[in-house]
Amino acid sequence: MSDFPTPYGVKLMVKYQPAHIEVVRLVVVEGLRGQGRGTRAMRALQKLGRTIRLTAVPERRKKNALHRFYQRLGFHPIQTNSLGEVEFSWQPKKS
Repeated sequence: MSDFPTPYGVKLMVKYQPAHIEVVRLVVVEGLRGQGRGTRAMRALQKLGRTIRLTAVPERRKKNALHRFYQRLGFHPIQTNSLGEVEFSWQPKKS
């Protein structure tokens, strides 16, 4: 598992699996949200050209915003667990 520090207000933890990259954690510091930092971090992962999977665990009252964030980046919901957490997947475009 790789844990990237937050020099730009973003904490990103990923686990490299044989078939995909699993985003374990993506957190943007509260006062820096809405500036595109999370989007840039996810776009950098997408440039690796591998399938990306993650489970969205929203803060209270921010569930819809979190789901819209991932859907804007091209992620698709796969399933919802008993806690209401949604698993998302992104597939690179085939050439």
